[in-house]
Order: sequence, then structure tokens, then C-alpha cells
Amino acid sequence: MKKQFKFKNFQYELNNVLTPADITLSINKFSNEVLKTYKSLEKFCIIFKIKTIDGDWRNISSLQTIDPSSMKDLKEIFLLFWAYKSDVYKGLPVEKIVFRYRPLEHDIAPKENIWRFPTEFDKSNELLPQGYTNLPNNRLFETWGDNVIINGDNTYVVNKDNHAFFIRELDNEYYVSLNFKEKEILSFHDKYDPKDKSNNTFIRTIGSSTVYYHNGKCNLLMQNLISNYIKPKIPDTSIKKIILQWI
Repeated sequence: MKKQFKFKNFQYELNNVLTPADITLSINKFSNEVLKTYKSLEKFCIIFKIKTIDGDWRNISSLQTIDPSSMKDLKEIFLLFWAYKSDVYKGLPVEKIVFRYRPLEHDIAPKENIWRFPTEFDKSNELLPQGYTNLPNNRLFETWGDNVIINGDNTYVVNKDNHAFFIRELDNEYYVSLNFKEKEILSFHDKYDPKDKSNNTFIRTIGSSTVYYHNGKCNLLMQNLISNYIKPKIPDTSIKKIILQWI
């Protein structure tokens, strides 16, 4: 009978705001306490979550596939996810870090709930996404990293810590992937109004969410809700066109 692997949770108690040092310590503890039971060449998948003191669960990373010999890379990947999370996330009191993991079957990663973009209003009633709002919010690529390489419609922004942005431009649209070494961490799509010559007013689609930036600030966050019994009266493209007129 085929062995079925179920997800397990590794928990690292914190009860404080989360820092990069805590991520490093939790990864080291996970490696020392859990991975010693794995064969050296066996792959597993893992996702980085947190539970806040208020009882809310937040995904920090997408599901990653790794082998025990690559734990240093996994640490850098999780730190990279955390670095681009919004400042709202970084101020949350965290009860514990949770690594949800399991061995791979036939080298196929199982599905997990990867994207979650909760929102809240701050004191000025501005809508703030708590997702990856620390990503670059303009198309001045020289501000995105340490070295910029332009090759036709493709731009590469390389950083000293082994991560890079790969950007392809097509008619005022930019298709961007954030990579650590050769591994894609996340991707997003920015669309600029061709009539607007500014470098920081645009629509960003990332995961299931669409974020509207005006002068570099997030003005509106929309999430794509899927329903089998409610159909939108206005196509998505029309909605985006209307929003563009507002901002």
C-alpha cells in the first residue's frame, strides 16, 4: 500500500514582534530537531506561517520545495519573503512561527493556500494591504537594487544578497519575477497608463490581488473573489478602467 504523507506543523514560540533573527533561529531549530530524521537526498515541501497573539494566521511564504542539504538557501528565501512584507506585518505581535511541512511524493508539491492579502484601515482611513507592499513601487529600476542590466525589453536588477528582479517590458506593462539564485520566489504584473508619464502611478497584480498605486502610495486593494452563483455585471477590465480615472 502506498504510504501517504500528511502535513505536520513545527512550532516556534515567540510572543513578540517577529525579527529576521527569529526566522534564523527557528530555521536552525527546525533543521536540528526535524530534518535529522530525513534521508540526505529526500525532498520535502514547506510553507512559512505565523500565528498572531490575536489568533490570526498569516502566510509569509509560498510553498517551497527543498532538500535537507539546502537549508541555508531556505533560510535566505524565508528572509526574503519577510523583507518584502509590509510594515503592518512587521509590527504584529506574533505568538509563534509555524513551518508546515511534509515529504514529497513523486517530486510533486501538494497544493497549499499560498496567497492571502488581509486589509485594515489605519487612523487616516487609508486602505493598506498587509501583503508585499515593501516591493518597489515605481519603474525607476536603478532604485530596485545594486546593479541594473538592460538587454532590449528585458531588465535585470541584481542585489548583493543573491536575489534579483527579472523585468520584461511590453507596452507600458511590466512582468516581474523576484528570484533567489535561479529559484522564482514571487511574481507580479505592473500596468501603467500610457497617458501618464509618472513613474509611480500604476496597477499591480500579485497573486489574487490587484493593488492601485498613485504617486507611490497604495490607494486601493481589490481581491478576486470566486463564486459559482454570482456573476459580475461589469467585466474586470472595465472596473480597472474606471479606477484609473479615479486616481
